[in-house]
Amino acid sequence: MENQRNKGIIKAVLIATTLCLLITLGIYAYAGLFMRYSGDDYNYGAYLTQNGVIGGVAYAYTHIEGIQGDRFSTTIFALLASLLPPRGNGLLPLLALILWVCCLYLIFKELMRDFTGKIFGILAIMSSSFLVLITLYTTPDHVESLFWRSGLLPYLAPIIFILILAIMITRAFKESQPITKRLLLLFLVSLMTGGFSETGIAVQMSLLFFWFIFNLISNTPNKKWRLQVIFTAIVGGVSALVVMFLSPAIHWEISDSNFIQNFWKALSLSIYHANDFIQCSIQCLPLPNIVIALFALISAIFTYDELEARGVINFHNVGFVLMGTIIVAYVSIVSSMVPSAFIRNVYPNPRCIILPKAVLNFSLFVLAYVAFVGMIHILGGKKMSGTVPVCFALILCMGIGIYSLRAGTKIFPDILRYKTWAHQWDIRDAYIREMAAQGEDEIHVPQIEKIIQWVGELGESGRGVNAAAARFYDVEFIYADIPNDAWDWNDE
Repeated sequence: MENQRNKGIIKAVLIATTLCLLITLGIYAYAGLFMRYSGDDYNYGAYLTQNGVIGGVAYAYTHIEGIQGDRFSTTIFALLASLLPPRGNGLLPLLALILWVCCLYLIFKELMRDFTGKIFGILAIMSSSFLVLITLYTTPDHVESLFWRSGLLPYLAPIIFILILAIMITRAFKESQPITKRLLLLFLVSLMTGGFSETGIAVQMSLLFFWFIFNLISNTPNKKWRLQVIFTAIVGGVSALVVMFLSPAIHWEISDSNFIQNFWKALSLSIYHANDFIQCSIQCLPLPNIVIALFALISAIFTYDELEARGVINFHNVGFVLMGTIIVAYVSIVSSMVPSAFIRNVYPNPRCIILPKAVLNFSLFVLAYVAFVGMIHILGGKKMSGTVPVCFALILCMGIGIYSLRAGTKIFPDILRYKTWAHQWDIRDAYIREMAAQGEDEIHVPQIEKIIQWVGELGESGRGVNAAAARFYDVEFIYADIPNDAWDWNDE
């Protein structure tokens, strides 16, 4: 009876911590509901208005106009999203967060099943929610990376699709013989994953390369089939690279930038930027990194006994995982820096950083987890299901729950701004559509607050975003040259 009561307390605390994490993610999703069109969103909308989905993808890929059409997956999903009203943009952050958490949950389930022989469902949900939240919290610009559709698709979507690819590969490993349909589907998913952005394909290919090498040098069951599976995914990624390179858009991007002709110079600059990113992430964010380590300790306490029972904890395994994680993470982060260094000779834009940030945070979690498991083993390997370690883990859980809610409160001041922006955007959108329906070709509207720092909004000029918006609304010109206070927004 006492044991049952203790299990109930543990479960209740884990559920409460998970709810705190999910509530905070819900705050992010709620803030995202107020997103509409900004910057390149108008270009994608214009392609849909003028060419439809298939024609828009073909036009963007073959013409140098407005967007990077070589990113064919981004174009496809952006045009599909443009089929929804502009309010539909507000649903994409929610969808992205759900998919991200679910994919990580499935990854943790696979890892738990393989290494502990047991699935800790609540711990898997809590871990996936935590890693998503800590990545959003520590990324330099979650507004562009999560809320803005034209930032979410090229930089956050690859994280989700890489996780989907990893799930497909691990499940394919469990097949006893080759299945052509599974390989074809894997190829297509890998192709789509690589088509979101140059940063995404760089990280994807790095991870697949190391996975292939690991299976090549290790004595794993069904080795030939495993290599065939990963090789298929690599072929899909390489195919995506070829498709992107054949687009005129990428050649325009190179010719219109500070393109580095010397590969080794670009590589050295990528290494420099990666080192700078890692150093800044560790030194400038000490508290989040400590929280990651503490969360890893919680996971180690709750899973150690099963690991010990299966006999997988030894010096060789711990050292191999630690060194392997460091190498894979570092090369993947360097790879994420290569496109910006190679094409533009600069450090990546803030919205690009969410991808290496996700890699770094996941790697820090793995490193801390394995280090704690190794330390417990070295110190005697006592059972972690005892009262003291479990109580300590539960106290840490409650602390992390409070920390997550505190992180959520920092978004509240921005939500009111987003509400005001969305309200004014909707009124202005309705006015433009009404004027367009009446046959007006030149429409003048008020400016509204710019909520995404580095993204263009409608202004006084008829060029840039204004020109894209005019094509989207199917009019000749749109000018945002009226003072904001000239309209009575409350009476509209």
